[in-house]
Amino acid sequence: MERCNGFLGSDDWNNGTVYECETCGNHVCMRCAVACRDVCPNCFGRLLRLS
Repeated sequence: MERCNGFLGSDDWNNGTVYECETCGNHVCMRCAVACRDVCPNCFGRLLRLS
């Protein structure tokens, strides 16, 4: 499992706005997901929001 650069010191992780790639399991914060248009920067799979 990989995590985006926004992991350290990001309120997005604490507030639960985390996305997971359905293909590779990569985790990104909401800010990175919006910037990448809900596409995983690791493998270009679709990002799904975790609750």
